[in-house]
Amino acid sequence: MDMNKEWSFGDFTGMVLLGYPPESFVGRIVGSCFAHETPNTEVFPPETVCEFERCNLDNVKLPPGCVVLGDCSKRRCCAQADGEDWLVDVAGKPLDHVHAAFYRDKATRLRAAGRPTDAAKMDAKLAELDVKARAAGLPAVVAVDEVIR
Repeated sequence: MDMNKEWSFGDFTGMVLLGYPPESFVGRIVGSCFAHETPNTEVFPPETVCEFERCNLDNVKLPPGCVVLGDCSKRRCCAQADGEDWLVDVAGKPLDHVHAAFYRDKATRLRAAGRPTDAAKMDAKLAELDVKARAAGLPAVVAVDEVIR
């Protein structure tokens, strides 16, 4: 498909585009953000047929005619009782803090680079997220050593 110049490389965060004709989206949409706060938000008309490449589609429910190509973000996440954003499953059940994987990965890389003091800072951030999550009745934030095991 040819690149759709009208909808590529734009910031459409929070916009609902149901009023646009489906044919206006035909083609490959590249590098745009259509993210929403609420999971499963219907953004595009149901008859839309297009491809997405390098787009942020977090919390967007795509029509069946849409194809997500490589390097798109398609997370389902929302704020929880601890005031933090969490990845959620289809039913909205919290799975993990959105930044926990980043802290775990960074701590692992810092340890491998021989920087245990810096890695401990990442561990402390994970512990802080875990305390906050448990206090709000959310699942535990998995620590680095639990991932390594």
